[in-house]
Amino acid sequence: MDVHAGTSAFIFHAFATSRIKDKKMKKTLALLALFFMITGPLMAGSKEYLDTLDGGCGLTMTLPDSLDIGIHDAKPNVKTYMIGLRGTERFALLVSIINAPSQEPNAAVLKKRVQEAGTKLLPRCVEKEVSLVPINTTEEIGYYYRLTDNNPRPGEFTLLIQGQMFAEKSLVTFTYLFNNDDAAELDTVISVLKSIKIGCAGKTTASLQNLLLTKSDIGGKAVLDKKLICKTFQVQVYYTNPEAYGMLLPSLQEKEIQSVEKGSDSGSVMYFRFGENIEEYRGFFTGLFYGDSRGPSVEHPEEFIIAGDIMIIFCFPGDSKLKKEIISTISNKLK
Repeated sequence: MDVHAGTSAFIFHAFATSRIKDKKMKKTLALLALFFMITGPLMAGSKEYLDTLDGGCGLTMTLPDSLDIGIHDAKPNVKTYMIGLRGTERFALLVSIINAPSQEPNAAVLKKRVQEAGTKLLPRCVEKEVSLVPINTTEEIGYYYRLTDNNPRPGEFTLLIQGQMFAEKSLVTFTYLFNNDDAAELDTVISVLKSIKIGCAGKTTASLQNLLLTKSDIGGKAVLDKKLICKTFQVQVYYTNPEAYGMLLPSLQEKEIQSVEKGSDSGSVMYFRFGENIEEYRGFFTGLFYGDSRGPSVEHPEEFIIAGDIMIIFCFPGDSKLKKEIISTISNKLK
């Protein structure tokens, strides 16, 4: 059964034996704040999970180092992740991102939907009514309920916390399966959910569409996709959450990504269009992407070009022949 929004029965056992497989003084202060926002959690024993979503969107999620995460299922505009404690089957957390950037969040509708989903589960639960708990007490970003299976089979999880929340204009549904109440563990789960950030750029228009690679541009048995293949963490963060740099840069109008695989060579091309010319920000991006090296290196092999309001990042190994071919092709398209 689907354990997310609108479910009608428990399926605790379906996950009981599953294992995880798979962010001038004003600008200076702003940049320092951004540095601590991105690196702080990592230094505290956490890690950033980055992924791409449909519709030109990117996901970031902060998890403790002790947790593993993998993609459980992927469908058009819906991606489900499975999170668990490394090396154990103590609990399972399933998180689905339903990407609907054209829809405006409605807290009242969401609250009603969560209430209805929990009510449908009551016939198989110890509880006689559904009590909703807000994800955040300061704003209505989401709700969850806690239920107990009234007839668990051996190997099944007996407890469930399930709910829905907003992340920007996307909907996040989640199911936390466990056997014993643990306040610290629940705090960790809620913290992971609150850390979810989703950034989406506007729909790709002709200004970027004309730059995108086609199979005829590359030739051979090349495979074009939309995977995020990138070595440098700072570049990954910039692609998945460019809004974090909004106070430092002109507004981002569009973004797009393409992954290219040809033989044993592979990488990604990231496309960005801003609201104005960004030539004067070349030094900013150089420092952001390369740090003290001030240019591509073994640790930071990505290259980028800026042409007016367009920036393109080429995420390939330093010695990639495919990268040189693609840079030449796209540079010609920019002329």
